[in-house]
Amino acid sequence: MPNATPWFPQEILDTVIDFLCEALEDETPHGRSIYTFTLVARCWVSRTRHWAFRNIALGGKWSVDVDVFIALLQHPLCSIRQHVRVLRLGSDSSGSPADGMLLIPHMNLLPNLQDLSLDGFSFTAYYWETGMLENVFCPTLERLDLRDCAFPRLEYLTEALSDCTALRHLQCSGLLVSYTRPTARGTGAVPKSSPNLPTPQHLTSLSLNVVEDAGQNILEWFSNAPVSPHITDVKLKGIPDEKVAAAARLLNALGPSVINLSLSLRHSPATFERLQHPFCSWADLSALRNLQNLTLAGFFSSIRSMALDVPAILARLSVKKVKSITLYLLDAQAPADTLNMPWEAIIGILNGPTFQQLECIVFQLSPMWDVQTRDATRNLLQETVGKQLLGGVKFVCRTESDWMPY
Repeated sequence: MPNATPWFPQEILDTVIDFLCEALEDETPHGRSIYTFTLVARCWVSRTRHWAFRNIALGGKWSVDVDVFIALLQHPLCSIRQHVRVLRLGSDSSGSPADGMLLIPHMNLLPNLQDLSLDGFSFTAYYWETGMLENVFCPTLERLDLRDCAFPRLEYLTEALSDCTALRHLQCSGLLVSYTRPTARGTGAVPKSSPNLPTPQHLTSLSLNVVEDAGQNILEWFSNAPVSPHITDVKLKGIPDEKVAAAARLLNALGPSVINLSLSLRHSPATFERLQHPFCSWADLSALRNLQNLTLAGFFSSIRSMALDVPAILARLSVKKVKSITLYLLDAQAPADTLNMPWEAIIGILNGPTFQQLECIVFQLSPMWDVQTRDATRNLLQETVGKQLLGGVKFVCRTESDWMPY
């Protein structure tokens, strides 16, 4: 009996499956509906498996899940290894840090891994002192997200990042370092960064929490590199007064490559009054000649000294390509709080020649605000501030957020 199923070239079937999977990834958590495609026909299995196992996330009972996952990867009949592109590993449900030794030695079993996210991992000096691994992270990685991870020494962290030669996106937050180098007082000494280690030259996006010493070390590593990567998207979170100089050196080193810049400031009022606008004193923002989108986050409504930093930063910009400015008002409790900023000074700068291409000012408000409060805030700002701006600049108020300043 002839087969009643119409025949199509495998290339056409693969294209159809790719289209369906891309649509489902945007609508279905974890792409669970993708697995049902394998029930349609045997010729759908191969391409569907390519999508079903490309994004793997393990969390909660991590220590149990990872043993099963590693056993699966080591099985001689395992056929999903080459399909895994994204791997996201969270900390154990107990809250204790996960031992990186459990997984790192098995990374070479994933030859096409491009995106790695580690949350709550602890790395020991054993990796570096024994030389057991050529690379801590896969050299094929294009995106690396490290959150609340612990490293034995700062230079070990930069060494691990230096080996990621294909890296394009780097995000670091909450990194801890156990200093093991003794001093005369018997305490740990902060080791200096390794200037001879090359930075990932393909990096285009860098997001750092600058509060911890590890974040500052990465800042200095990039700012002192003989050849800086062409980073277009820079996010520096939680910049305290004592880390302003390092952040400024990084911006000066990157210069014209930066298109999108996000700065989260954390000045203490006493220190701020003493230093007189420290960020603007250190940062030569005139080097950012191609900047198009600027984001500033801070407690602008309640801390006047921090609010004054906004016009000071804008005044230091000489670029004429800025199209949007986003202000994260972290402490605004009511629509009227948004008027506490020095709008007269800000409007005077925005109406100048530097911001002739400005199209939009975005106000990021608390996600707890309801739609009515958000719209009332937008109308208030439009009436009191928007009418004074030249060129018909658009006002937008948002309550959702995809970037946490702290």
